[in-house]
Amino acid sequence: MVSWCLFRACTVFFTNEPLNEHPALAEAEAAARTAQQLAPNDPKVLAYLAITLLWTGHPEEALPVAERVPQISPSYAEGLAYYGDILIHNDRPTMAIPQLEKAIRLTPNAPQLGMYNIMLSEAYIHRGDWENAEQHLRQAIRNYGGKNQFAMRYLAGVQLRLGKREAAATSLRESDAVGPHRPLERDEEVMKFYTLNDGGEHFAALFDDLIALREQSSSTGEHR
Repeated sequence: MVSWCLFRACTVFFTNEPLNEHPALAEAEAAARTAQQLAPNDPKVLAYLAITLLWTGHPEEALPVAERVPQISPSYAEGLAYYGDILIHNDRPTMAIPQLEKAIRLTPNAPQLGMYNIMLSEAYIHRGDWENAEQHLRQAIRNYGGKNQFAMRYLAGVQLRLGKREAAATSLRESDAVGPHRPLERDEEVMKFYTLNDGGEHFAALFDDLIALREQSSSTGEHR
């Protein structure tokens, strides 16, 4: 049940349907809450409930649930990673970094490693630490076998902040060859949807820059 919750929530992000009060997000949240009623102290259930609450637009409510996971199971890597991600989207990126670093240390060969590195890069993006963000995005792309559209777009945004415009244009162009395709505007909308208050602006600004880069590249014939 809890795995279905995450799948149900994630699929919405790859569409262009409105996020507010989307029935699939409501279904995912209801199922996660039911699972928690059945197993109130199961760390996996709590971790999945917490990340589902985040992805359904409730970052503040997700935080106290996520905080319980390392208290119950300090070595549960996935729970630590979700806790870190939830801290980021509650404007606490510095607190998130050790949680995500520990998750990576505990499971150096986990299939989720690419996602953990993307989350860690988000903590550094939030702090404006572009060098570390770039490092972890490159690692995430390696974890995904060189193909992850979201990581590649993030990398392009970070490269722009580092003054690497040509590299950014290349990363953005290469991201378009990786499916499933979705507009840059959708990525921006999603990040703002589940980030507390104005914290999503840290991420939205990168996508605004990428939208401008794409428009400039198209006008000069760079982006094909």
